[in-house]
Amino acid sequence: MLQFKTIKQFSKESGYSEKSIRHKLDKGVWGTGIRFKAPDGRVLISTEGFERWVQGTESSIRLRFTYLGKRWQEIIKGSPTESNLEQVSQLRKDVLAEIKLGIFNYELTFPDSNKNIQKVNVLLGKESNKLTTGEYLLTWHEYNARTLEETSEKENLRIIHTSLLPDIGHIPLVELRWTDVKKMALSWNNVTKSIKNKLAPLRKALRHAVDDGLIESNVLLGKSVDGIQKEFNPEEEEVAPFDKRERQAILDACRHEQDHNLFKFIMWTGLRTSEVVSITWSDIDWHKGTVRINKAQPRKATKLKRPKTKAGVRQVKLFPDALRALESQKDYTLLAGKQIFNNQNTLEPWNGDGAIREHFKVICKKAKVRYRRPYQLRHSYATMMLMAGEPVRWLSKQMGHATPMQTMNVYAKWIDEDSPDAGSKAVEMFSTLNEEKLESCGIG
Repeated sequence: MLQFKTIKQFSKESGYSEKSIRHKLDKGVWGTGIRFKAPDGRVLISTEGFERWVQGTESSIRLRFTYLGKRWQEIIKGSPTESNLEQVSQLRKDVLAEIKLGIFNYELTFPDSNKNIQKVNVLLGKESNKLTTGEYLLTWHEYNARTLEETSEKENLRIIHTSLLPDIGHIPLVELRWTDVKKMALSWNNVTKSIKNKLAPLRKALRHAVDDGLIESNVLLGKSVDGIQKEFNPEEEEVAPFDKRERQAILDACRHEQDHNLFKFIMWTGLRTSEVVSITWSDIDWHKGTVRINKAQPRKATKLKRPKTKAGVRQVKLFPDALRALESQKDYTLLAGKQIFNNQNTLEPWNGDGAIREHFKVICKKAKVRYRRPYQLRHSYATMMLMAGEPVRWLSKQMGHATPMQTMNVYAKWIDEDSPDAGSKAVEMFSTLNEEKLESCGIG
């Protein structure tokens, strides 16, 4: 193989265009030891010199990494010997570790890299009061996104683009005031909880800005905004279970057996729809009569994720109705060995729980049942168990609640229309009216 090649030959072998090669040679991008001039005046390229440049020049080694959303390169002096390469590799690992921990300081690590230090300072706003709140929010989000679940990362970015940037994105970070934030929040015309959720990314970003020395204080520290008062609407009660008649009407309205199996299984396990779409046949323990819950796929997620709390990982008891639904479902998905429940329309596993909601609307309409989210089937299961006298502590574990108190807070105030005789046992045991009735009848 020839050590020297013409620009045309080198272009064919390297993939660089001839114009690009001439530009890099003229600007000195490839350094020395690559461009040579033959006695006849032709420009030749040393393949050995080019290879040394790719791997690191004879007197230096290139170190590349990503920081603040940008690619950085540092030239480390020293021949690319095995020992030097190992040291540079370890330096890169240390840099990446410090970046991940949020303690990386460019100036301390590379004190002689004046141009890059200046660029970093501009990005961090240390040499410019013109860094806007919007620029910092996007930079902060890119760094912070690595620590978030997929759905949280997407929701934070949506809030930044749709709610924060339009009103305060143009304001220099150092000039952002509480009055700016309050005016923005009130313009949303949201309830208090929604305002709190939308301000959460900004609150965290400003806390990091204080830690980085970009601003003196967090204007959101100790602050909150009261939203509008939402008028009470009985139709929007958080807990609105389907009664026995409605549950049966829903099952009767299921045109396909797979739909019937799906909703019957939810009614008798109390699983979240995001959990139901994730369970596989390997999660079923036929001997113990339980299903293992250790993953979920929320509506906006594109992949499975672990439950949010430790209590969410659990074994749920399978009652006869749930087992019967599984037996019926075997004909459709058992051989595939993947998710248990399929979307009847696509014959593929449900892609998150959002599709189930839309499907459930159609079934409720056909059943002539007032539509509520499929999540209300979970509430139906819980209230059904409580009204039957099942222990709250047991139900709490079945539901994946952190504590029995959480279960009581959600369901204790609800009066089950399925049990019109609720409380009659207490009357029978303790009411004195029973004794008076017996005496008036000449008994006792």
